[in-house]
Amino acid sequence: MIKKAPEHHLQLFRLKKSTILQLVALALAIIVLVPQFDEFTNSWKFITDAKLSWLVLSLIGMVFSLVFATLVYVTLIPHNLPFRRTSLIQMATFFTNRLLPSGLGGIGFNTLYLTKQASLSRTESAVYATANNLIGFIAFFICVGLSTLVTDSNIETDLPLKNIFLVLGALLLVASLISLTIKKVQKKLIDFVGHLFGVILTIIRHPKRLTLAILSSMGITASFVIVLWATSKSVGVDLSLLDLFIAFIAGNTALSVSPTPGGIGAVEAAITAVIISAGVDPSLALASVVLFRLVSYWLPIIPGYIAFRIAVKRSYV
Repeated sequence: MIKKAPEHHLQLFRLKKSTILQLVALALAIIVLVPQFDEFTNSWKFITDAKLSWLVLSLIGMVFSLVFATLVYVTLIPHNLPFRRTSLIQMATFFTNRLLPSGLGGIGFNTLYLTKQASLSRTESAVYATANNLIGFIAFFICVGLSTLVTDSNIETDLPLKNIFLVLGALLLVASLISLTIKKVQKKLIDFVGHLFGVILTIIRHPKRLTLAILSSMGITASFVIVLWATSKSVGVDLSLLDLFIAFIAGNTALSVSPTPGGIGAVEAAITAVIISAGVDPSLALASVVLFRLVSYWLPIIPGYIAFRIAVKRSYV
């Protein structure tokens, strides 16, 4: 009797979902970045000549973003969360957010943390993590609104913004329809929305806590804008406050709709386009954005991974 051939060799053709995601992210990043290669070669000189003092300030901005991110959870969650431990979790999201698109890694990791440390159910923890993002959305536009009161924009663009928003709206509509037609997803969505309203009502009943959470979230946005400002100044680019916020909006929008982890490629292209439209030389614009992403995205991966390992080892999640 002939035995079946061993199937272990089939493992060579089985790719994990994370591996496929990383390959797709790499391919999309190459597609977006390769056309900018000529500009990047011209930008390299500006990057190497960047002023160190401004880069140090950008790193300080990242530290403040971590502090404010911790304060949001400490003030928002109706349980006593240790500040140092929560800071470690927020630092770990610098690593987990690089594994999944649109900040899903951060939401997931914070959900695990709140489930264990705040004695919340998995759904309640996910709702609080999502509520944190909603508060961040509100705080973000408060910051933009305030910036319009103190400065003007130099941006000139012929982008069909109306068409862009229509396309984004259509994509969201299609995603919503698909979610509602799948019964399993629909059930989870209804359960999630129910918990979300409950959490929102709980937060509203504590206006002091809500106010502190919004102010802390505004601090996160301001910190990242300071990072962009400092990295731009390091190569001699001087943008108005409103231009910085518009560039940051473009980057966040690209991050939200991009299928790549951390919006690789899409974020760089979006912020660079906005800075160029403000009258900045393309080589200088790209240099400032490369430094911004280096400080805000790539460098934090190292301490983020260390924090991730510590959090897992100490069973914080």
